[in-house]
Amino acid sequence: MKKVLIIVLAIVLGLAVRPVEVSAGDEGWAVVAGFIGGAIVGSALSDSCAYSGGVVIDPGYAYERPYVQHGRYEYRRKRVWVSGCWIYQPRRCGRAVRVWQPGYYTWQNVQVWVPGRGSYRTYARRRR
Repeated sequence: MKKVLIIVLAIVLGLAVRPVEVSAGDEGWAVVAGFIGGAIVGSALSDSCAYSGGVVIDPGYAYERPYVQHGRYEYRRKRVWVSGCWIYQPRRCGRAVRVWQPGYYTWQNVQVWVPGRGSYRTYARRRR
């Protein structure tokens, strides 16, 4: 937004100032003013990317070992309650009748983590 504002301001300022007939003595000042104006507009255009912060360099020898937890997933059956709800049943005459279906228990397979060999936290070693 700042860049657009600077460009619009430079265009408006350029249109507002009427060109004046330059004599031989004022030619040097015109060159200096043109150079300064060009530098301002050029810096506004070239500064289009935001500051990205510092550069992080990976030294290669200092690293954090990845966390590994031993174990496995197993499927276990669990009893689950399914709550009751209203359902619409069609009749012979083409109309639907609202009927309450009561809740019930059902069995569901659930995936569970089972800790294995050394249930405590360990860290894997990276091999080179």
